[in-house]
Amino acid sequence: MARGVFVFVGVMSASVTHAATYYVSTSGSDSYTCAQAQSTSTPKGTLAAAGACLAAGDTLLVRGGTYNQSIANSIPSGTSWTNKVRVAAYPAETVWLTPQGDFNYVVELTWGQSYIELDGLNLNATNQTYGILHIESVVAGSINTHHIRVQNAELIGNRTKNQQGVLVVNPLSGSQGGDEFINLTIHGGGTSDFNHGMYLQASDILVDHCMVYDWPGAGIQIYNGYGIPPQNVTVRNTTIRDLRSTSTGQRHWGLVVAGGAQNTQIYNDVVYNIPSNGSSSVGIDVYTGVGTLIYNNTLYGGASQGLSLDAGSQNTSVVNNISWAHPGGDYIDNGTGTVANHNLFATDPLFVNPGAGNFQLMSPSGAINTGATLSMVTSDMLGTPRPQGGAYDIGAYEAIANGYPPAPPVNVHLVARASF
Repeated sequence: MARGVFVFVGVMSASVTHAATYYVSTSGSDSYTCAQAQSTSTPKGTLAAAGACLAAGDTLLVRGGTYNQSIANSIPSGTSWTNKVRVAAYPAETVWLTPQGDFNYVVELTWGQSYIELDGLNLNATNQTYGILHIESVVAGSINTHHIRVQNAELIGNRTKNQQGVLVVNPLSGSQGGDEFINLTIHGGGTSDFNHGMYLQASDILVDHCMVYDWPGAGIQIYNGYGIPPQNVTVRNTTIRDLRSTSTGQRHWGLVVAGGAQNTQIYNDVVYNIPSNGSSSVGIDVYTGVGTLIYNNTLYGGASQGLSLDAGSQNTSVVNNISWAHPGGDYIDNGTGTVANHNLFATDPLFVNPGAGNFQLMSPSGAINTGATLSMVTSDMLGTPRPQGGAYDIGAYEAIANGYPPAPPVNVHLVARASF
């Protein structure tokens, strides 16, 4: 009974040191006790029932299969990242949560939970009304949901529904954030330019090694509609590509910083193929932001603008970036206090194969060994240490000596010779 109450309120004493591993399976049964569910031969049958067994420090391993289930505030809190609650796919098995009824989101954490890690749980929101993943703090009662980590998964939306992919909302001034999204592929949802792959309305968020595509609004939007500027959001080593063209007048951004967001860090990212429907179309757009750092990114082939700093951009630092093949301008700066240097704009950087999404550099690219040294960016998006040559390379990739082919020759004429 105590465990049931604990799950509902999402709170526990930091003194609890219990740590156990539980199991859930599509062939399991909720008639098994929590003690029995610590064996792979007697797993629980639902995530909700298994969640009622958990306490800080525990792990729930989810056996492979497709679950007609959602996670709706059924996972309790940990107390720190070293004493977290972990829900993970069983090693080497594939797990999909594909609820058939309308549970609004596949995963919803809105009751003040913290220090929860979801690892390897693929989420399919085909049947959901509002989206895939929802993390929210609530003004009434100051319910603060924070430090949620989601990693190593594919998240699929529904292109016919007004959905968000990952929605994080924290309207509480001075509250904690600390959510992390690592190695996620987020695609295929939304109907209008108000629907985004990731809609981040909180502070201290990390997005790392993610792939976002096939959304009609922004790949990633950093903006808090409650008037509290997000702070210290980091987007790194992430690819945003091939957003979906919709109806005339709708807007598209690869990544947009707005709402006066402070100290946003954007580095080692690749943004390409952002469409235009006659309104805003920008690869990376600092609409209203203070102290934004934009380092070592690669932008290519959008239908309008590449990197744009609007009038609300203040004290933005733009260093070591490539922006190429944007008919509306590769770089536009209408901000104040901008520092920009060591960038390669409006010049062919000699990518290996941009049509196939390969933005590594061929020799003799002007981006090789011409960048500034940045203490924040010690490797490229593949983990290659910087620098490999005499100086940092510009863009998201660091060229390895003799690792990439030379550029193909131009203006070469072959003359046929008769043989005797």
